[in-house]
Amino acid sequence: MRRRHSALALLSLLLSACASAPPASTPPVQSGAQRRYSGRLALSLAADSPSARHAKGGSAGFELLGTPQAGVLSLISPLGTLMARVRWSAQQAWLQQGAEDEQLYDSMDALLAQLLGEALPLAALFDWLHGQPWSGAAHDAVEPQAFVQLGWRVDLRRMAEGLLVASKLGPNPTEPLAVLRVKLDQD
Repeated sequence: MRRRHSALALLSLLLSACASAPPASTPPVQSGAQRRYSGRLALSLAADSPSARHAKGGSAGFELLGTPQAGVLSLISPLGTLMARVRWSAQQAWLQQGAEDEQLYDSMDALLAQLLGEALPLAALFDWLHGQPWSGAAHDAVEPQAFVQLGWRVDLRRMAEGLLVASKLGPNPTEPLAVLRVKLDQD
């Protein structure tokens, strides 16, 4: 029960922020297999989304470092303080909020599903932020700069400005269940 309350508290912090003081500028860099991204992210949920029972949406600063197999995601408040840090490996994921002890999860998918009500495709997100479909799953091109993968419509039209928009498709394609916007820091 404590893990559920902690997860909901993190989600509340993440989604209650309206703006974010950006962290140190770090453009997408690929060093070997590791990638580094930072900027702001916003998640909005449809009222009838299963996730909407837990949250209404919001934004936070972020820093993402690693690979789909192992990495660190830091969420930053509008005042620039660390709200939470998530670490993962191929076997487990850990969530730390403030001075609390880390909470252990079986996987990053399980951690995100607990926080958001459904798992975000973290493995795919690394490639999406790099402006391309994930090689680990099939995708369908729907426009020259948009594709559908893993139930998400990924719009890359504004990637030159550092903006990625991914919409979780629902029964009605014109009304997504969730919309994730990621604005990457640029020099």
